[in-house]
Amino acid sequence: MNQQFDFDLAKTDFNYSLRGYLSSLDSLMDLVSDLSDDVYQFVPPLQDSWSIKKQIHHLLEKETNSFVLPNRDQLQLTPGKVREYKMDGDGLSPEQVFDELKRLRTIVSAQLQITKISGNETCSLISGSQGTIEMSWNNGLIAIVNHQYFHEALIERNIELIQE
Repeated sequence: MNQQFDFDLAKTDFNYSLRGYLSSLDSLMDLVSDLSDDVYQFVPPLQDSWSIKKQIHHLLEKETNSFVLPNRDQLQLTPGKVREYKMDGDGLSPEQVFDELKRLRTIVSAQLQITKISGNETCSLISGSQGTIEMSWNNGLIAIVNHQYFHEALIERNIELIQE
């Protein structure tokens, strides 16, 4: 089910990684686009399990807060706005989450290209457990997409469990 962009960690081409970052949402959208509300809200009876809804809201919140970007306040990447969606409350529909993720990735990719053109080869990625981590743009983009793929696998598991 999971149609991952096949990142080659040995490649250092920024445009290659950026294409993967921008196109990887398609597999996630395909995975959840036709789910019923029952499946979307289902929490598996496993320790520390999340509903699909909570997982895609989590992806939006984490990605909104991931990159340390210049002029962040002007980019309308407001963490408070995302938190208003209340991961465990009514929240956003899957379509609204994907609209926000697409908008976010468009803004971030444009900002990354500007920063890259200016000669800055590294980015700062915010990690809740480790603080801010400096890494190459490629590795930053790959980290975001790998986080998404991790949750896609959990979403696939939720779908399989509810179908049993």
